[in-house]
Amino acid sequence: MTQALHWLAAQAVVVEAGAAVLALLAVILAVWALLVAAAAGRRRRRAPRAVVPAGDGVAEALGVLQQQLQDLEHRMGTLENRQALALSRVGMVRFNPFADTGADLSFAVALLNAGGDGLVLTGLWGRDEVRVYAKPVEGAQSRYALSEEERAAIDLAMRDRRQASP
Repeated sequence: MTQALHWLAAQAVVVEAGAAVLALLAVILAVWALLVAAAAGRRRRRAPRAVVPAGDGVAEALGVLQQQLQDLEHRMGTLENRQALALSRVGMVRFNPFADTGADLSFAVALLNAGGDGLVLTGLWGRDEVRVYAKPVEGAQSRYALSEEERAAIDLAMRDRRQASP
């Protein structure tokens, strides 16, 4: 009886840890969404600049346009650099890791940037427990052993055709 109670207590810790990881991910995603929304609002509030001033200031207008073009090129370069680091590639595989269960309730999700850096999350569902694992990924590889499903999720993320190649 004592062994059964110890086993149940140990499994509760695993479930609590998995729930904590998922809650942390939800908070991170919520903060990210708020930051993206705030940045979009700031961009919309910028007042448009006059392209050509009134009068005979064509030379001045050309200078202003050239400066605006340089500013836009700089901003575009900055955005391209940031985009390369964003977790913009996603691959997901659902699977059934145990023969005694009847559904593909387990999963592996790869969240990667254009260079193949990011993480792979794996959730293993069983009748008595759920386990969640996270492994870092660099260059579409991990220093930890990857399951077939985790490797497949990474491969799916890296060949995501909706993303522009870097």
